[in-house]
Amino acid sequence: ATRKSDLVMPDQARAVARELGVHYYEASVFTYYGVNEVFENSIRAALIARRQQRFWMTNLKRVQRPLLQAPFCPPKPIPPEVCLAASTYDDNMKSLWIRPVHTDVTLITGSASFSAHRCLLAAASPAFHRLFSMELSHELTPRSSSESSM
Repeated sequence: ATRKSDLVMPDQARAVARELGVHYYEASVFTYYGVNEVFENSIRAALIARRQQRFWMTNLKRVQRPLLQAPFCPPKPIPPEVCLAASTYDDNMKSLWIRPVHTDVTLITGSASFSAHRCLLAAASPAFHRLFSMELSHELTPRSSSESSM
């Protein structure tokens, strides 16, 4: 198990690298991210330092400078499995038609009458929507005594 004292945070490591004047590379022993880059670039830095001391050696002239580390991109998480429930829309509409419980509108046509739900009629027809959204507040409020005396 890892202890908190075993871990070095990236900002702390960058500060130490800046103080020492060395390059900073992130590496993870658990995921092996950056391990090869650390070794390759440290070998390159050592060979460049050797080249500065022994500038006459021709085999050190082709050594590349240490490369920048590519940013770490964690693997894409596995998307959650989506399972949709079967639609009960048709069954619900049929039950509203068969069992007219809690209806708030009754349509009377000649000798037949139909019970319906106001919200469904307004959603199905613009004419019903306009009819049900009209202001009827002046007809529902009782008249005051001053209005009836006029």
